[in-house]
Amino acid sequence: MKNKSTKQENINWRYKLLRKSKTPTRDKDCLRVCWYFDEESTQAIYEYRDECSRTTCFAITNLLQQELPEFMSKKYFYPDERALVFGYFFDEIRGFIKDNVEDNDFFNFCGVPKEIFFSIENYDALLALCEN
Repeated sequence: MKNKSTKQENINWRYKLLRKSKTPTRDKDCLRVCWYFDEESTQAIYEYRDECSRTTCFAITNLLQQELPEFMSKKYFYPDERALVFGYFFDEIRGFIKDNVEDNDFFNFCGVPKEIFFSIENYDALLALCEN
């Protein structure tokens, strides 16, 4: 009989990669990437990718959809709406990363420190992308 470890696993803050069971594009070889805000609520942005790892669409959970303003309240988003989706939830993402991700891990993954990645200048650039 194997002993199960009682130690809780660290949060995989980058993303959780899952083999698809059902995707909006119905491609049999799609992957679904889950960008979680926290482990407790399981609220997430799902990124669907095709067999060449190209993003085909984004989907958000029902509770996140309820937080969106009426003009953009939908469940599925096109790949070119990435900035819109991630821009709207920017504060939640920043808070989650600030509280759960070590500075060195973030730098190794993104190539920049948290302070630069989440700076006002970068946020303004993201908003400019959303407006285009």
